[in-house]
Amino acid sequence: MRKNATPGGKVVATASAAGIVPHETYPEYDGAKAAVINFVRATARILKSVSYGGVRRRGRRLTNCAQKENISINTICPGIVHTSIIPQEMVDAVSEDW
Repeated sequence: MRKNATPGGKVVATASAAGIVPHETYPEYDGAKAAVINFVRATARILKSVSYGGVRRRGRRLTNCAQKENISINTICPGIVHTSIIPQEMVDAVSEDW
């Protein structure tokens, strides 16, 4: 993205509400989606603190390198819905609160 004709871009990762509020019936899925969320959180910090010259240092004037480079990263966390790979029984097993 830094090498684009106009530097920058947007990264959107798909996680799940299960990465925030786990459900005991599918812990592997919950863990994988929690990892996506944590990866995005860490990467967003890197985009804000790293420029071509390295990491920002305390005591120096702070610049927002992510804005300068125009790169952002976010994640979406949809809830569970019935699809061809998620049976209605699994949807029904999740509390209505979620």
